[in-house]
Amino acid sequence: MFYEISRKQRTYTFTSTGKPCLTIEAGDYVLFHTQDAHSGTVNTDKVWSDVPFPELDENTGNPVIGLVFVKGARRGTTLRVTIVDIVPEEIGILPIRSYMGVLRDIVPERTARVVRYEDNRIWISDKISIPARPMIGTIGVAPKEPTIPLPPPILAIMAVT
Repeated sequence: MFYEISRKQRTYTFTSTGKPCLTIEAGDYVLFHTQDAHSGTVNTDKVWSDVPFPELDENTGNPVIGLVFVKGARRGTTLRVTIVDIVPEEIGILPIRSYMGVLRDIVPERTARVVRYEDNRIWISDKISIPARPMIGTIGVAPKEPTIPLPPPILAIMAVT
């Protein structure tokens, strides 16, 4: 079977007590429409502009889409997941922080460059691009403990759809 999950089905914790939005069988396919690490709070209306972006917290930062219950999965066994494809959105952000990264000594404050994804490249301006390396972000299984907050992302470049 093939299923899709909307980005509205998001959570900010790995939890063993949460209600799944989908129950699947081994071998099923799921298309996750994901949300960027800032939960869509960064203004991306103008490509190649520099915009402020908020600090992440446990209620708005690093969402995951789901929860998905896999029939037959049991604690203590291996759950194998195959990522078939990662398709970035056309517009995303490249966060720059004054306290980390290669530009930390150059930028005075947190800012994000609104970038364009095209031809497997991230276009920082109409003339400058870097190779894209789409990433999955955060993925996991329900913990033994009732709830574990998600860690903040170390680097988030593009939203994945």
